[in-house]
Amino acid sequence: MSLRVRIQIDGDRELMNALQRMGKAGLPAAKKVLKAFTDRVVPQAKAITPVEPEDGGALRDSVRATRPTLTSRGVLSVGVLAGGAPLAGKVAATHHHYNVYAVVQHEDLTLRHTDGESKFIEKPFVREAARVPGELLEALDDEVKKAM
Repeated sequence: MSLRVRIQIDGDRELMNALQRMGKAGLPAAKKVLKAFTDRVVPQAKAITPVEPEDGGALRDSVRATRPTLTSRGVLSVGVLAGGAPLAGKVAATHHHYNVYAVVQHEDLTLRHTDGESKFIEKPFVREAARVPGELLEALDDEVKKAM
């Protein structure tokens, strides 16, 4: 188990149709925008991820992005996650099992972190997500201009 926050383009039939109409250029342009998004979110998330004595920074080091993917249902998504296997063996002496440690550190607003804060993925994710639609439109416009 790990904590995962995901942005996806789903159900916007018009946008997905536009990506498909662009052929080979549309989907790579959208994936590039989503990768740039996670490239901004991950360092911001790491900067505010709690570093506690019981994990020695392993939680911060476990923050990572997934690759942009297109599912068979036509959903384009990308995610930022923390925890999971990278914490195995690094959080053994705590009252939280490693596979829920990231979720507790992220969600429990009553924890008083000496370094970092709760909602360490959610805060930068939400802040940066607002830019994605405009960046996506700009990238698609660039591809249309290249094709002309």
